[in-house]
Amino acid sequence: MGSAATRPCIPTTAGKFLDEYDVGEMLGSGVFGQVRVCWPRTSDVDENCFAVKVVDTCSEVFEASGTYIAARDEADNLQAVRHPHIVELSKVFEEGRWLFLVMRRINGGELFQAISDPDINVSEADLATVSRQLLQAIDYLHRGMIVHRDVKAENILLSEHPRKSGTWAIKLIDFGLSTRLDKSPCCLFGEKESLQLVCGTAYYCSPEVWAGQYGAKVDVWAAGVVLYLALMGCYPFYDADQNALETKICDKKVFPKFLSACEDSVSYKASPGAEKALTSLLLKDPDTRPSAAAALDIRWLQSPGSAGSIWEKTKVGATGELALADAVIPKLVRAKAGRAAERPQVDAKLENDRTEALEVLKALHELESPRRKGQRPLGISARGTRGVVSRNSRDPDCMDSVSGGDCGTALGGGHVYARLDRCEDFVVTDSEAEESKESNWCQCR
Repeated sequence: MGSAATRPCIPTTAGKFLDEYDVGEMLGSGVFGQVRVCWPRTSDVDENCFAVKVVDTCSEVFEASGTYIAARDEADNLQAVRHPHIVELSKVFEEGRWLFLVMRRINGGELFQAISDPDINVSEADLATVSRQLLQAIDYLHRGMIVHRDVKAENILLSEHPRKSGTWAIKLIDFGLSTRLDKSPCCLFGEKESLQLVCGTAYYCSPEVWAGQYGAKVDVWAAGVVLYLALMGCYPFYDADQNALETKICDKKVFPKFLSACEDSVSYKASPGAEKALTSLLLKDPDTRPSAAAALDIRWLQSPGSAGSIWEKTKVGATGELALADAVIPKLVRAKAGRAAERPQVDAKLENDRTEALEVLKALHELESPRRKGQRPLGISARGTRGVVSRNSRDPDCMDSVSGGDCGTALGGGHVYARLDRCEDFVVTDSEAEESKESNWCQCR
C-alpha cells in the first residue's frame, strides 16, 4: 500500500468554494464544524458524490486548545494520504476564517449501524475483515508518520451497506485530531514517545494517553476497543466515574472480561482466536503491544489465502476455534454495540449559529457574483440531522431510544471538548489536565 508520505499533496485551491460548489443538507456535525452534501456547479455528476466539511478556524475549540491543535492539520494530513480504507480528500479551499474540505461522500453509513442491523447476519469472519482493513489503514498512516488519535466506532463508515453489497469495506474518517510524528525528533516505533496532548474519546484512550506520554500505538489500542465493542457489545473497560475508568484502563492487573453485554446471551462467547487477537491489541504496555503492521500478522486477522489463516480451514464439520469463528454474533449483542456507538446529541443553538454564518457568507458571495442568485438555501434538512440522543446513550446498558434522521454518511463531526466534562471526545492542555481530573465528567447513569 505504500505510505502516506508517497502521495503528492493537494494544493489549496485558488478561488472561492461557492464559485465551484453548491451546498445542500447537513450530514453531520462536531465542534470542529459541519459536514454537508455538496456538488460541482459546472458538472452533471451525481449530487451524492461529494461532501464538504466546513471548519471555522476561529471557533472556540481552536482558541481553547491553543497551539496544540491547528485548524489546518486535518487538511494537511488528509492531503498526504490515499488509501482504499481512508476517506478521500478532493479539494481544499481557504476563505478568511473558513476552511472547506471537499471529500468523496461515503454512502454506506456508519459501521456500527450495519453491525446492529437485525436484518443481516454478522459473523466473526466479517469482523475480522473489518478489523484487518482498519489496521491496514492505520499501518499506512503510521508509515507516513501520521497518528490518527481518534480511532473509534463513530469514525468508521462503510463504502456500501452489506445488506446491498454482501461485503464489508470500511473508510476511516475524521482527521481533526491527527498529527504528524515527524514534526518532532522522535522514532515512530522506538522507546521515545513524544506526543503529550491528552485527546480522543475516553473509552478508546490507551494507558499511555492517560499518562500523557504516547506514540503511534495508541491507534492500535483504539482499534482493539472497536473490535471488542463489536464482538462483545460493550467496552473492554467501562465506568461512569472518570477516576475509576482511568484506573481500570491503566491498572496492569485489570483485564477485559470477554463476557457478553446481554443477560439473554450469556452463553455467547468469542472464539479463542478472537480473544487472543484482542488480548494482543489491548496490551497495556505499549512496548509489548504490536504495531499495526505486526498486528496484521495475528492469525485471526490474516486474510483468507494467507499461510496459516484460520479462515482457510474447511467449514464442513468444523469444530472448536473455527466453529466459533463462523458463528453469527447474537442480535442482542450487536444491538448493544450499536447503542454504545451512537453519536452524542447535536447542539441546536450551535448548529443554528453555524448555518446562519454560512448563509451570511453565501449572501455576501451572491452580492459579489449576481449570476449565482437563486441558489437553494443551505437550510438544515430534517433528514440530514441525527436528532436527539440521550446523554447516557454511550452506556452499553442504556436502552434509551434515538430519534431523528439518518446521519450515517457523515464524514466527520467528532465532538471535541476542552475538558473531561462529558462522555464524549476531549482535548486537555497540560495546564488544564489536573483541573480536568476534578471535573464532573462522565455522568452516564
